[in-house]
Amino acid sequence: MMSTLIVFEPTIALLLIFVALLPIFGKFAETFSYTMVTFMIFAASGGIFSIAIQAPVTQWFVVTLSVALCATTWVYAKKSRLEFQRNWLISAGIFLSIVSASQILTRVLGLSSVAFTDGHTILNLALSLQRGNLEPLSGIQALKRGFALPAMESLGLEGEYFVGLMPLFFVAAMLASYALLKQLFPESKQQLLATFMLGALGLSTEAIARHIYLENTHSIAWLFLALLLGAFVQVSKDNLDAPMRIGLILVFSAVGFTRLDYVLFFLPALLYFGVVVAKQRSKFGFALVGANLGSLMLWTSLAVSDFPVFGTFGPVLILLFGLGIYWLSHLFVGSTRVSADIVLVRLFWLLLAVTSAPLLVFANLWPFLRNLVVNLFLGEGLWGVTVFFLLALWLFVGFSKRWKTGSAMHSQLIQIGLLMFMVYLNLKLVDAFASGSTRPGIVRIGFGDSLNRTLVTWLPYAAILLNRALDLFQPEGAKKKPKA
Repeated sequence: MMSTLIVFEPTIALLLIFVALLPIFGKFAETFSYTMVTFMIFAASGGIFSIAIQAPVTQWFVVTLSVALCATTWVYAKKSRLEFQRNWLISAGIFLSIVSASQILTRVLGLSSVAFTDGHTILNLALSLQRGNLEPLSGIQALKRGFALPAMESLGLEGEYFVGLMPLFFVAAMLASYALLKQLFPESKQQLLATFMLGALGLSTEAIARHIYLENTHSIAWLFLALLLGAFVQVSKDNLDAPMRIGLILVFSAVGFTRLDYVLFFLPALLYFGVVVAKQRSKFGFALVGANLGSLMLWTSLAVSDFPVFGTFGPVLILLFGLGIYWLSHLFVGSTRVSADIVLVRLFWLLLAVTSAPLLVFANLWPFLRNLVVNLFLGEGLWGVTVFFLLALWLFVGFSKRWKTGSAMHSQLIQIGLLMFMVYLNLKLVDAFASGSTRPGIVRIGFGDSLNRTLVTWLPYAAILLNRALDLFQPEGAKKKPKA
């Protein structure tokens, strides 16, 4: 009975990955989040291997990679004399319980999501990978729906997708947002209040809660952004340590495996980290670019037969072009005496102008703004009072007389998010032109609109807004002085 409720291979793989990453990240929230990111990479790699040998062996390939990672990590931990912590056993047990409960409850209660065409496409791709019938993977459709999510869903029982997978990514996104809150709030009381507020928003807002089961990559993008913003906060306070470098490589590799447009969507974050490490004269930026574009190259080379740019050699040329451009920027940024902050500000205004121009020229802005307002503020997008609450917080923070001059970190975080939003709008513009629209409005009315659903990606910014608001709510002099 249990074998029909829980899929053995991916469950064991997830547990092994979690145990492998515990010595690296230590804390439960971070380890859970990066476990799901690593699982994406392993599943996509297994799908690529299955295509290469023309046999459906994704499940066992993922398990093999997980065993190898677990053994390697713990051998290294032993050599570095890392002490085993008893609470890791508890963490592993809790993780296994969550993974098992997600599968069992989903199956027993018959839970599922609202059906959209793209969700059906993802599941069809997953079943084709599972059966070894790879014909549906060819074409532009595969580029738009991606590879990592279908590869993970193909790990289910025979003839099924991986039941209970999407709730795990929703939990991971919430935990990654919690990890971001821990970095933003030094005081436990504020941290606890912000966590409660963010959790309440996530579970009570229908437009957010629907992503618990929505068959799409929106909650995965939310997870990516929360982890990247957490890395940003750490960089602003200190240099990148080894765990954070590993985490960044994992995230950008997973981004490359997810979808072609996600490589462009998360490009502002990649540019930020690229500039920072270039100023530090570090070659780590090459690893990030290579992980991002190399992952994209691997699956598009095998799973997409009509790549839209440069044909068959397009994926390889994009990788070489990306590494070449970063090499030139590495030389330029590393040699200039201008600080990284100034470089990033100038780059922001340049990219904002570049991404705004096509929208101002080609998009029909009035329907865009009208439909966006209807979705967000008139209830059609299922956001309820959440948007009004966040808007009130934003107004309070923006017009407060106590806005601190030392908010450069928050400004740069907002710049990254704004650029990502502009890139997304341009991607939607291109998609609309490809569908035959001459002057698209980009946004449709209703929850089913892709922009409306994609807004969950920016939920980590609610954590940043709460950080500023709760900080400003504190009376003057209430902050404790740091101990000497």
